[in-house]
Amino acid sequence: MEEINPSVQDIVDALGKWAPDDLALSWDNPGHTIGNPAIQVKTITCALDPSFESIEFARATGAELLITHHPLPLNPLKAIRSDSVTGKRIQTLIHADIALVSMHTNLDAAKGGVNDTLCRLLNCQNVSTITDTEGVGLLRLGELVSHIEFSALMSMVKEKLGARTILFTGNQEKIVKKVAVCGGAGGGYWGLAMAHGADCLITGEVRYHDALDARDWGFNIGAAGHFETERPVIKTLVRYLLKTAEDKGWGIEVVCFDHESSPLYIHNQ
Repeated sequence: MEEINPSVQDIVDALGKWAPDDLALSWDNPGHTIGNPAIQVKTITCALDPSFESIEFARATGAELLITHHPLPLNPLKAIRSDSVTGKRIQTLIHADIALVSMHTNLDAAKGGVNDTLCRLLNCQNVSTITDTEGVGLLRLGELVSHIEFSALMSMVKEKLGARTILFTGNQEKIVKKVAVCGGAGGGYWGLAMAHGADCLITGEVRYHDALDARDWGFNIGAAGHFETERPVIKTLVRYLLKTAEDKGWGIEVVCFDHESSPLYIHNQ
């Protein structure tokens, strides 16, 4: 069978079957935000962020489409100027004729997305979805294969995610049976997690006052890094695209930007 090159819109439609935009939180801006939907695609680059590095990598690999987790733009724009970082990124994509598609909180909520990928890496069993006040199901609740102390769980999280450090609050000796998981900036879900019987919350980052409230209420939170908790889903995204291409007879190459890194560093001196 002769292979075909899908359009950007064809790929958007295929991604929508996995993580439709209506799964996203109300403030979010997922979907196709830059470029011509009719352009035929031969090469796709996948990355967590629409950074200058990932855009340059997409250009160097000849990609017509860059798919990221984080959207661009995230917030409404009144101007697109090259003297702003967002405007410069948008202009760079347009000048390179690269379309941008993002899957953000819809991919957090989707089955097999960000948070299910985290649960799989942590070997969680009997995983269920917890919905928030918007009715969006980002948070996951799972059971560990063996019940362990929170400190041992933090060591496992650090190893599994390749995290450079873990911030935490709570009793390190607490025995953990049920774990709530939410990648990225999920620290605000600690109350919802506790209300559903979780012994702790594993997330990317937590605000100071959420950590303070959780500590004073006797609840444990482990924050392994925004980048570290979300980056694993990019490999899942690549596999999904390759399987879709095989099923549909698409002649596309899918390239993962493997040199992506967190913009935050640890000062050890």
